[in-house]
Amino acid sequence: MAHRRLRLGIPVCFARRQPWTPEEEALLGTAPDTAIAARLGRHLATVCIRRQKLGIPNACRKLWSPEEDKLLGTK
Repeated sequence: MAHRRLRLGIPVCFARRQPWTPEEEALLGTAPDTAIAARLGRHLATVCIRRQKLGIPNACRKLWSPEEDKLLGTK
């Protein structure tokens, strides 16, 4: 589809891509992706994909404690 848009002279949807700065990348994983996206003025999906690509864990994802792990499958 992008090829057809280019052939017709219509810019691709993501033609305004901004390169990531080291300062922006340093923010990834320090707060929920929604907050980072709003702060940087980037789309939420863009922030999620970049964070995942760099292997940075999600800040709002709660990890399970060993006690909680022990409870799995007991009821």
